[in-house]
Amino acid sequence: MGTGYAEGGCMPCLLDNRHLLDAAQGYATLGLYMRANRELEQMSPDTRQSPEVLAVKLAIFDGLKLWDLVEITAAQLTDSAEGNPQWISMADTAWRETREARWRERLWEGALRRTAIV
Repeated sequence: MGTGYAEGGCMPCLLDNRHLLDAAQGYATLGLYMRANRELEQMSPDTRQSPEVLAVKLAIFDGLKLWDLVEITAAQLTDSAEGNPQWISMADTAWRETREARWRERLWEGALRRTAIV
């Protein structure tokens, strides 16, 4: 089932909000993730489902270490990718990196607990 983007329903919305997407990308690049997210929140819900916007959301959630949201957004990106290998690869990479980051956090927490006990 399509999100509306595949049928071209979101393309005009994305073009109308290009300045918001560009600003969000810039803020995310600078590590200003909350500001980047505020730019995206100004877009319509349909526009936020485009692969271009979802890719920025991945960067935001990854920067904020919101692993659950990274996984959800990666799945959304895969669904809206329309077979585009670039978007599918980006989603797969984000999902794998999220799993690795969670694993590292758990190891680190365990090491800290053991050090505190000793």
